[in-house]
Amino acid sequence: DLTFSRAPHRRYCAGAPDNLVDAIRGPQVFKRIEWTAWDGDPVEITVDLKEVTECGTVTLGFISDKPSYVFNPEKVTVSVSEDGVEFTEVAAQEYAVDGADVPDEASVLTLTFPETAARYVRVKVTPVQKIPDWHIAAGKRTFVFIDEVVVM
Repeated sequence: DLTFSRAPHRRYCAGAPDNLVDAIRGPQVFKRIEWTAWDGDPVEITVDLKEVTECGTVTLGFISDKPSYVFNPEKVTVSVSEDGVEFTEVAAQEYAVDGADVPDEASVLTLTFPETAARYVRVKVTPVQKIPDWHIAAGKRTFVFIDEVVVM
């Protein structure tokens, strides 16, 4: 089961939350049902594994389409919990903001951490807060599109 700290964008959530764990990777077209989007602010996605399980890797799919204000995330953090109340951060990764010369594509980001017993895995995705100065829509809010949250 997945829960979100805030609702996805109303135009890009048709398959949510099931499309994030259906093992079908989204294509290089962000408007497809495989993708779920949030705009502007960070979102936390909590995965309930249903029982305490050893895990050490979280993989997420993202897509970039800069002309459409869709950017890869600025930061991703992973926290784990056995009770769903107290979470401990186990991994974090910051990413460079895509420049105009970086090709748009669907990509997979993986965060690894020491094997840890957890029932709940929380992934916090922090989008690029504002479109960079080089873009025609500089200063506007960005979108982050996610497909497939895999915990192993």
